[in-house]
Amino acid sequence: MKETIQALFEDFWARPLPVGIVRETRFRSVPRAAETVMGMRRAGKTWFCLQHIRALVAGGLPKEAVLHLNFEDDRLQPFVLADFQTALDVFYRLNPSFKEMRCVLFLDEVQQVPDWERFVRRVLDTENMEVILTGSSSKLLSRELATTMRGRSIGMEIFPFSFKEDLASAQLPVQDPDARGSKVRAVMEKAFLDYMERGGFPDVRGLDSDLRRQRLQGYVDSVVLRDIIERHQVTDMLTVRALVRHLLCAPGRTFSVNKFFNGRKSQGIPCTKSQVAAHLAQFADAYLVYPVPIHTHSEAVRRVNPVKIYAVDTGLLRAFSPERSDHGPLLENMVYLHLRRHSAAVEYYISKTGRETDFLYRHPQTGKPALVQVCWSLADPATRQREATALAEAMTETGVKRATIITAFDEAPGELPTGVAITAAWRWLLRAEL
Repeated sequence: MKETIQALFEDFWARPLPVGIVRETRFRSVPRAAETVMGMRRAGKTWFCLQHIRALVAGGLPKEAVLHLNFEDDRLQPFVLADFQTALDVFYRLNPSFKEMRCVLFLDEVQQVPDWERFVRRVLDTENMEVILTGSSSKLLSRELATTMRGRSIGMEIFPFSFKEDLASAQLPVQDPDARGSKVRAVMEKAFLDYMERGGFPDVRGLDSDLRRQRLQGYVDSVVLRDIIERHQVTDMLTVRALVRHLLCAPGRTFSVNKFFNGRKSQGIPCTKSQVAAHLAQFADAYLVYPVPIHTHSEAVRRVNPVKIYAVDTGLLRAFSPERSDHGPLLENMVYLHLRRHSAAVEYYISKTGRETDFLYRHPQTGKPALVQVCWSLADPATRQREATALAEAMTETGVKRATIITAFDEAPGELPTGVAITAAWRWLLRAEL
């Protein structure tokens, strides 16, 4: 293992660090705390960390002061807890003087190694190192960091490119969200539609639709195999694959474990409700989907009501439903992801008359609530009335004073309840604040 680790170190030091697209998320370095970067596979976690290291190197850090191990590399298998100390010994043997300076420990997909957190805690206590961790399991990392690291970690969630990052990737100027003029609007609306169809995974930009669909489906297959079947030793693979297809073909709809279970039972396919619930939690743990609960002050009511499901990327949704003609659910999914990127706490709301408002969220800094309704077009007067009525009821019942209707292109206000604004999606996605 020593020779392999040394070769990996030297390979890393010899490779140029990527430039890439500057992400909206920022590192928040805290002394004696690990920086934990989490998100779905292929979302750009590694590049995000390498860009941070590139900035450190540009500021004077020797590149050889970075101890990097990627546990997705087959050459590191099997890697056990004791091998961490071997890696540390090899690192300091190659560069003894680094014992006297600040170095960087970068462990990629660290959840692959059992008991990794014991080593990381020791490094934070005894070595002069900035510690960077990445992982594709929210449950694993959050549980272990909470119990073993005792608050000595800073968590960051990385998503596929946002709309603003996608514009930078396409080398299109990021517009002021309040900019006017037909030319600006035409360019932004085209970019918005392209982004909705393609999604934000960095590696699919520039691919034709067939190849893009194959690659995105491959990303999901990788999550199913490595993060569900292998990690959790799942044996009912038919149920897992049926569930993931069901979730990715119905964005923004409510999901009921009982309903899915009864559907499988009627088809003569064996599974249990507990298995379905466990697999849904596993997909959420792997950052593939996000369950959103109903807004209620009663935990009992929350438990009996279904969750709404959103995917980590609209491109994945198109890859599994390429013939979908209804774009409204894609827009709703995109809006949810924007709220999630801004760390907002999100729920959906059902009024006393049964009308639904897509999102009730709380601002991550101020805690102030706001309501968001998503509608592809308000051109139809009946649609406008329906959406406005649902928002008006939600505002009255919750006491929330601020609400927004987000559409694909419409911006004419018309007659709306007091406190309700209409905005085109591309403008809302480019705003710096919620």
